[in-house]
Amino acid sequence: IAGGMLVTGPGVEDFANPETGPLLRKYLAGRAGVDGEARTRAMNMVSDLTSGDFGGYHAVLAMLGFGLAECGDHARAAQSARHALALEPADARAWHVLAHAYEHADRAAEGERELEAQRARWDGDTMVAAHLDWHLALYRIAQGRLQDALAVHDARLAATQAREKQGAKSVEAGKWDLVLDPSHTWLTIHESVGHPLELDRVLGYEANYAGTSFATLDKWKTKSFKYGSPMVNFVADKVQPGSLGAVGYDDEGVKTREWDLVKDGILVGYEAIRDQVHILGENASHGCCYGDSWSSIQFQRMPNVSLRPGTKQLTPAQMVAGVEKGIFIVGDGSYSIDQQRYNFQFGGQLFYEIRKGKIVGMLRDVAYQSNTQEFWNAVAAICDRRDYRLGGSFFDGKGQPPQVSAVSHGAATVRVNGVNVINTARKIG
Repeated sequence: IAGGMLVTGPGVEDFANPETGPLLRKYLAGRAGVDGEARTRAMNMVSDLTSGDFGGYHAVLAMLGFGLAECGDHARAAQSARHALALEPADARAWHVLAHAYEHADRAAEGERELEAQRARWDGDTMVAAHLDWHLALYRIAQGRLQDALAVHDARLAATQAREKQGAKSVEAGKWDLVLDPSHTWLTIHESVGHPLELDRVLGYEANYAGTSFATLDKWKTKSFKYGSPMVNFVADKVQPGSLGAVGYDDEGVKTREWDLVKDGILVGYEAIRDQVHILGENASHGCCYGDSWSSIQFQRMPNVSLRPGTKQLTPAQMVAGVEKGIFIVGDGSYSIDQQRYNFQFGGQLFYEIRKGKIVGMLRDVAYQSNTQEFWNAVAAICDRRDYRLGGSFFDGKGQPPQVSAVSHGAATVRVNGVNVINTARKIG
């Protein structure tokens, strides 16, 4: 009573009670001549004037409800929460109690419907609101809707990141070390490795959509062309579990497999099919022939092309800790690359500034420029297999008439040193 008179103090009915009234008047009395009941009425008046409905009593009811839920009394918990919401419909903690009640009663669909219908009342940039989204996700999992459950997290995360991005500072152009998340790197691999190592583009037989290639046969024949740094290993495949390009046999009936494109930084192979491999001195197709329908002529298409993870244990956090001045890039964005797949520019979705081994805030207006050989030779570190993830596209275009295919590109987080970063908001003149 002494610590919360404005919220938990007695009411008129308590003073009218013959058992509690005398005790309250005795122990709540003030200085001589100040009756305990009069003192309590004054406190209740202050409560009503300054603390909203019943002096914030809804908050007490919400906490009581949570305590009851933790003790397993879910029926009384829900009753207390409903009482709280009758006083204050926006009490997120009361909604949280109801979320537990629905969960305990295995009424996931009803719980989801009510929380979604009342979202405007409980949602906001608060820990409780984020936790209620977690309960929504649990409801969807209970109904077998796993992707819908993930969408709850994605929506809240996107809103948070959008607000942060809006207030981010514009990047300072210059040389930066880049830490690239696999959600970004897949597109750089696709454009600067996947396409230029298609053998028909190398030979000049194909130029639609992605041009020809700088990685000509004379470079491959030297057996010493440095496509990347010694830790860079690119592998092609049509068999990787969970990938978009995985099939048992290609459209010429060739059993699919995995093969090397770049090994220890050196260009060692291409993507080729039955009518091309003899040019490489090989006698078996790589198994990457594809036509996108029964009426399309099959031809050589890009397989999955992935950057092998590092062999030494390294997490993204450890990688960031070793960067003095850098940018951590997440997600793919707009890009531009020339018709030989050599000079390029890539953007992204989220850009985090790294200073002295720590992420210090978000940046905007970021894009980096380089050329394929310079970029991959600047790779200084690659995280281990624990961080390996796939990205990809359902719409890799090629040919005339055009065809599309689906392809994945795997990578772990990678560090590329000394890359030229431009400010995309700056204008000439």
